[in-house]
Amino acid sequence: MFFHQPETLDALATALRRNLIRSSAESPLRVWVPACSTGEDAYSIAIWLSERFEEARAPAHLRIFATDADEGALTAVRRGIYPQGIARQLSDDRLVRFFDRTLRHYRVCASLREKVLAGQHDVLREPPIFSRLDLISCRGVPSDLEPVTMSRFFERLHFSLRDDGYLLFEHGTHVVPPESIFEPVSAGWPIYRKRVAQALPDPVLETLPPAIGRGREERLAGRLLSARQTIAVMTTEIELAHEELRESNTQRVSLNEELAVLNVELQHRVRALNAVNEDLSNLINAIDIVVVFLDPELRIRRLTASAARLLALTLDDIGQPLARIGSKFATAELARSTRETLGVECTFEEVSVRIRDSATASHLFRIAQEAVRNATRHSNADRISIRLAASEGELRLEVRDNGIGLPPRNELRRGVGLKLMEHRCSLLGGRFVAESQPGKGTLIRCLLPSDAGLPA
Repeated sequence: MFFHQPETLDALATALRRNLIRSSAESPLRVWVPACSTGEDAYSIAIWLSERFEEARAPAHLRIFATDADEGALTAVRRGIYPQGIARQLSDDRLVRFFDRTLRHYRVCASLREKVLAGQHDVLREPPIFSRLDLISCRGVPSDLEPVTMSRFFERLHFSLRDDGYLLFEHGTHVVPPESIFEPVSAGWPIYRKRVAQALPDPVLETLPPAIGRGREERLAGRLLSARQTIAVMTTEIELAHEELRESNTQRVSLNEELAVLNVELQHRVRALNAVNEDLSNLINAIDIVVVFLDPELRIRRLTASAARLLALTLDDIGQPLARIGSKFATAELARSTRETLGVECTFEEVSVRIRDSATASHLFRIAQEAVRNATRHSNADRISIRLAASEGELRLEVRDNGIGLPPRNELRRGVGLKLMEHRCSLLGGRFVAESQPGKGTLIRCLLPSDAGLPA
C-alpha cells in the first residue's frame, strides 16, 4: 500500500532534514528498504523525500535500495506498474507528477524509478550489503522474530547506518531496538537514531570460519565488505538497466504493432478517398454546369468542361489565382463580343502565362480593350488578334489589326487612346510600342519585365 501511515513519515521530516541538506551528487541521501515486497513503501519514501527536497529548494540527490528475498517481487519493483486502484491511496497531484497513466495501470515515472535500485537480499539471514545509510525503513520486516534473531538483526542495522542515521518501523509495532545502540527520536513514533556503540560484533566477521583470527583477517573482512557493497550496487544497477531495456523493447514491439494497424487503416482511407475522388471527377465531367473549385487561397483546384469553355481556361490554369483568371475571362469575352456585336473577326490567344497580380492583369485588359476600340472605330479593321505570351525574358501583350493604320504623329487625330495605353504600360514599369504603316494595319505592344508574369 502506498503511503501507509503517512503520519510516521511526517514525524521523520524534522529529524532527517540535516541529512537531506547535506546530500550531494557525490554523496546522495541513502535509504534502504529491506523486505520491500512489490515496492509500494520504497516508492512512497522516494516520493516523500522528493517533495522534501523541493521544500528545501535542493536538488534531489537520492538513492533508495529496495531489497527482498523474492525475485518475483523485485521484478514488480523494477517495472513500477500498479493497478488503477492506487488512485485511492495517492493524491491527484502525486498521481500526475510521479506516475504515467496507461489504459489499465499506473506506472511510476522513469525519473523516480531511476532513484530506486532493486536487489535480492534476505535481511534476516545475510549480512548487510549497504553501509553509510541515512535511513532504513523496516516497515515490511516481520515483528515476531526470535530474540536471538532480533538481536542480530538490530546489530546489522546499526552497522549499516551512518552515525546520525535513522531507523523507521511501522507505527503500533511492538519491536523496540536496544537502547544501547538506538535512541528514540520522538515519543509515540517508531523512529530511532543510531547511538555510537563500542565493540559491537562485526556482521561480516560473524560469517567467517572460526579458524580465522581477528588480526589481518579483520582488515580482509573490511575490504570484503566494501567489495560486496560495490558489487551489490553494480548488480542492482545492471539489473535495473536490463529491466529498462526489456521494457523498452516491449514498448517498441507494441508501438510497431500499433503502427502496423494504423498503416492498414490509412491504406483503407486512402483507397476510400481515391474512390470518392474518382466519383467526383466522373460527376464533374458528366454535368453541363459551370463549376470552378477553389482552395483556401482562392486558387483554382479543378473545373468542369463547361467552365473551361466559358472562361477560356485550360489545364495550365489550375493552381492560378482567381483574380488572374477573371482578367483572362474578361479578355476572352472582349474578343467574343467584338465578333458577335461588330461582326469583326477577333481572336484571343494566351500562351501559358501567369500574371503576377490582379492589378497587372487589369491594366493589360484595359490596354487590349482600348487597342480593339481604336481598331474598330478609327482603323476600319475587320480582323483583330490579341496575344499574351512570355518571350525572351519579357511578358508581351500584342494587339494586331489589318486596318488603315495610325495617323502620323504630328496629326491631332493621333490622340487620347494611345496615350492612355502608354500611360497604363508605364504604370507597370513596361515599354509601350505602336507600329503602323498606312493601309497595312497596326501593331500595339506592351512589353513588361519578366517578374510581371511567369511561364506556367
